[in-house]
Amino acid sequence: LTIDLLAKFGVDAFSEDDSLHVVGSLKALHLENKGNTRKFWKDADPIRFDPEGDHRMAMSAAILSVLQKRPMIIKDIDCVAVSFPDFFDTLDAYIGVQKADFCG
Repeated sequence: LTIDLLAKFGVDAFSEDDSLHVVGSLKALHLENKGNTRKFWKDADPIRFDPEGDHRMAMSAAILSVLQKRPMIIKDIDCVAVSFPDFFDTLDAYIGVQKADFCG
């Protein structure tokens, strides 16, 4: 599931035994968030991701989406409530991105 998420953002990764291997540099991810995220999202088609009920993958997908300035539709987004019920309130408070931004 992690490899599928990374692949949606163009990151080459594979698993071997119990290890995750990411090929290349983290620079490819452009890990920065400057300015209004929603402004960047208006011009791109959303990436669709199904975390298969895994709250950790749903939160990771949301954060990666913000960092990459790419819109994302996350299926069953309410699964984050399992471990962090206020996740989207916190995301909104810090960077102005709301739960509705990840719903189709």
